[in-house]
Amino acid sequence: MNRNNPRLFLLASMLLAFVVPAFAQATGTITGHVFNTVSKEYIRDAEIQVEGTNIAVASGTSGTYTLARVPVGEVTLKVT
Repeated sequence: MNRNNPRLFLLASMLLAFVVPAFAQATGTITGHVFNTVSKEYIRDAEIQVEGTNIAVASGTSGTYTLARVPVGEVTLKVT
């Protein structure tokens, strides 16, 4: 068997092209607002973290945040 077989390389490359996107789809995005439940004012610069991961962002001036590449499934958010 020839180790420099271009067809084998092409086949392996094509398989990777289909497998890698399948793993990439196992994430999602969470968006929301952080606000004071009493005064209803938005809270800026709050840190929102997906517990058990290093995924975290700070809320913007209007309390908004977007967490990207969050694992699909049930997650717990920690706000500080």
